[in-house]
Amino acid sequence: PTQPLVVSVEREARVAMPRQPTVQTEEKQLAIKTGIVKRLVKEVAHYKEETQQNVDRVERMKQDGKDVYDIKKAEEVLEETRLMIPDATRRLNTALDELETLMDVVGDNPKVLESESYPVAKDYLATRDCLA
Repeated sequence: PTQPLVVSVEREARVAMPRQPTVQTEEKQLAIKTGIVKRLVKEVAHYKEETQQNVDRVERMKQDGKDVYDIKKAEEVLEETRLMIPDATRRLNTALDELETLMDVVGDNPKVLESESYPVAKDYLATRDCLA
């Protein structure tokens, strides 16, 4: 008769330690906020361009006498794209507000002034009215 093999595995007790919040440097914060604005500027421009392409497409379909169902579907796509512009613009304005607030807080830090993101952020804020 063989005896059953008993395996004992001792597990190490792990105590969950709370994560320490990561402290981001002001330069890093500025780079992140500037990157967000850059992405949203591209997103708004993309939706505006896509809207114009869809307008042109619907017009061509109407001129070519395409099926009414196809035209209706193309118009639905156009409307969905149009609806994305206000949302993207709102998010861009929020990001610009946050960037401006950050610039007010950290703008006198010499490391921030020397960072690559600083002139880009200043340009975004200077041309704010043209962006959105």
